[in-house]
Amino acid sequence: MPEGMPSACRGVPKEIVTVDGQTILTDVQCLKPDGSTCLEEFREFLDSCRAEPKWPPQIEQILAEEPEPYFKGDKSTEKAVTLLQSRVQLYLDEQ
Repeated sequence: MPEGMPSACRGVPKEIVTVDGQTILTDVQCLKPDGSTCLEEFREFLDSCRAEPKWPPQIEQILAEEPEPYFKGDKSTEKAVTLLQSRVQLYLDEQ
């Protein structure tokens, strides 16, 4: 059971749900002890979910900065990759 789902719910509603333009097909019937579905709670739970960034913003900044001189022709591929890797590794080592 996903964290945050009401404990009375036993599974996920059996239907197609659209959240933020994404269609989700669920395949487990969800019923409360009184026989009603957990659909509304499930939708609220889905609405509360947020994607985690793949990497920290500091790394995103490095990835935005380092390729620019390469694309302008000011650095070779090897130099640009070496500097990018070095900056990211320095950031990771400092964490």
